Amino acid sequence: MYLTSNPPSLMSFESDTIKFLESHHLFHGIPSKDLAIVFPFLGSEQFEAGDRITEEATPGDAIYVITEGSVALTKRKPDGSGSAFLEKLGKGATFGELGLLEGSERSASVTAVERTETLVLTDQAFRDVFAFRPETYRMMMVNLARDLSRRLRAANARISELAPVSGR
Repeated sequence: MYLTSNPPSLMSFESDTIKFLESHHLFHGIPSKDLAIVFPFLGSEQFEAGDRITEEATPGDAIYVITEGSVALTKRKPDGSGSAFLEKLGKGATFGELGLLEGSERSASVTAVERTETLVLTDQAFRDVFAFRPETYRMMMVNLARDLSRRLRAANARISELAPVSGR
């Protein structure tokens, strides 16, 4: 964790973070006592506007949860003519799940739009949660599947708006 505060602030940070996690979709259904156990596995990072947080085609080794600020997701165009804007994500959104779950490269780049703070769950920390709290890990996986399903539906809706009308 990248904290530079004194112990009373750390206690407040932990308490505030656990309250945030209780309301976050990734941690839905996980009892507060288990979130207190998960908390030490989380890192925190801060980024200034314009900072590149992740780079497309690099190893996907962490899930980020935005606690403050916003980010832009971009993807390189296949013809090499630049990058396409995919979407803007704000407080409460997550990114990095695909690379982590697949054990593959990141599918997009992420850049801070403004000063942004994130919680970070690395691949190793995710495996540690599995080792220490398999039920919590299972709930997180279910919640990730639900979130990715929701995002896929939204992407399908956007694609259908752009696709030519079918003759069938």
